[in-house]
Amino acid sequence: MRNSRLTHILSMVCITLSYICISTVNAAEGTKIFQHGIDGYAGVEDAIITNLFVQDTNGNGVTAKEGYLRAFHQFYEARSLIRFKNISMPAGSEFIRAELKLVVTDWNGGMMLGGYYLNSDWDIQSDSLGWKNRMNNSPWIEPGGFSDVIKGKSFIINGFSGEGVQEKIVPLDNEVVLHWLTDPASNFGILITMLDKDESAWIHSSEDPVIDYRPQLILHYE
Repeated sequence: MRNSRLTHILSMVCITLSYICISTVNAAEGTKIFQHGIDGYAGVEDAIITNLFVQDTNGNGVTAKEGYLRAFHQFYEARSLIRFKNISMPAGSEFIRAELKLVVTDWNGGMMLGGYYLNSDWDIQSDSLGWKNRMNNSPWIEPGGFSDVIKGKSFIINGFSGEGVQEKIVPLDNEVVLHWLTDPASNFGILITMLDKDESAWIHSSEDPVIDYRPQLILHYE
C-alpha cells in the first residue's frame, strides 16, 4: 500500500514537472526584426551630419543621406542618425527587450562608438538637415545634436578587430524602446558618434546593396 501511494505521488510530481516544462515552452520568447527591404518594411531613416565646411555653409556642414553612414573624428567630425519608424509588436504580445544590430567595416581595430537616444525630432526630407539644423527653421540645441539626447541613457559599441566587415549587436534601453512603441511620436531615433579621436567607422546603411548588412532593430517579446 505504501509503495502504491509513493508511486502515485511520484507520478503526480512527474505530471506537474511536465506541465511546467510545457508551459515554459509555450511562453518562449519570440522576435520581430525591422530591417529595410525585409517583409515589406521601409521605415528606416538614416543620414550623416558633419562639420565639414561649416565656415562655408552657415554652420550646417555637409550632410549625406545615401551610401555609408559614418562615425568619424579626424580633421572633421561626422555623426550618424538612425531611426526605425512604424514599429509595432504582434497583437497580444508583451515587450521584453530590444537590440540594435549594425554591420561596420573597420580596418584599424580598437575603436569605440557611442550611441545616444535623441530627444528632438529631425526631418530626413529637409534640405536644412545638418550639423546646425535638424529640420527647416529648427536648429539643434547645439551643433551636432549631442545636446538633443536623453540624458543618462546611452550605449557603447566596441570590440572591433580591424578585420573588415563586422557585425555588432547591442542591447537598447527598454524604457526608451517601449516609449517608442506606445507613443510613436516620441521616436526620434539614435545618434551614433565616434568616441576615439583620429578614428573612423563605416556603418552600412539602409541602402546597402547587401540586405543582411543593413541596420536591424530586434524586438523580443513573449
